[in-house]
Amino acid sequence: DDGHDDGADCLDWQPIFDMFAHRRLPQMNEVQSVDFTTVCPEHSASSHWARIEMQEKQLAPSRIQIQLFPNKGRFEGTTENVTRLRLQLDGVITQRESVSIQLDSQELGECAWPTDGALTLRMSEGKWQAEASASLKLKGPHRCGWLKNGMNHRFVLVYGTNGSAAENEWSFNKARFDAEQWWYRGNGAVEVVADKDFRAAAYPDRGVVLYGNRVTNLAFDLLIQGSPVEAKPKQAVMGDKAVVRDDLAMLYTYPRADSDSASVVVVGGTGIKGMRLTDRVAYFTSGASFPDVLVFGPEMLKYGTGGLLVGGYFSEDWKVSGGDWVWNKTIK
Repeated sequence: DDGHDDGADCLDWQPIFDMFAHRRLPQMNEVQSVDFTTVCPEHSASSHWARIEMQEKQLAPSRIQIQLFPNKGRFEGTTENVTRLRLQLDGVITQRESVSIQLDSQELGECAWPTDGALTLRMSEGKWQAEASASLKLKGPHRCGWLKNGMNHRFVLVYGTNGSAAENEWSFNKARFDAEQWWYRGNGAVEVVADKDFRAAAYPDRGVVLYGNRVTNLAFDLLIQGSPVEAKPKQAVMGDKAVVRDDLAMLYTYPRADSDSASVVVVGGTGIKGMRLTDRVAYFTSGASFPDVLVFGPEMLKYGTGGLLVGGYFSEDWKVSGGDWVWNKTIK
């Protein structure tokens, strides 16, 4: 026995190629049943012709079990923790005037064949209904929130120069420190740019990390428009609430105004004390997870999570109302 030197048959062993041939992945139009679970649609949203686009409770398991009857042009199934679902029709079943849907024991009737070849279904007020493809401005697999997801798309670090001397110094040093962390932990290079030098058109569809707050960092107005959460001097704004303190740290992500895919991440606070608190947040550590928004004060240094003021997730349309929030009522 010459082992691995015993000719071509040893390298091209027929039984193993027979095994490969009988175990190929099915084509999409060969799949008639989907049973799929995900926790985060941005990380994993699709199984064959079905895609989970939005969850009722974000980052909790979402499951779909759907059966396709191709000759009838019919889908039947159940969902758990799903509010928006997309079914691919083109390339899966023969085109026809309409398809029939039954979800969670609800008959949707005949749904017209969509012009883009995929059917979007939404849960609204306890009922499923067919609708046009969801706007890219909404949360979805392309951009679903979660602080660290905002650092996708070749992110760039932008420090502020419009604050006090101490705030500007912190912002510059924090950006440099994060760049070196990313170099060491992620083996990656990231650009560090001053707000006064930043030009949005030079960094299209790229994630941006802004250091400071709306006043101290001049790039805020270029990149964040209409956000219900704001870091301002001496004020943390959360929808219709405003917490007046100069020592709060704020970390949050929000869609970049000029992009349908990239996000902005804010690392800052309501004053220099709050900004310096973010030095303790290890968002580049593997496995460390953060929601869309996190606000905390110096109490965190003594009480840990007991020092958090508020944290949670924006709604599907990036609003505070309809989102999922936890407030610490023991902190004023």
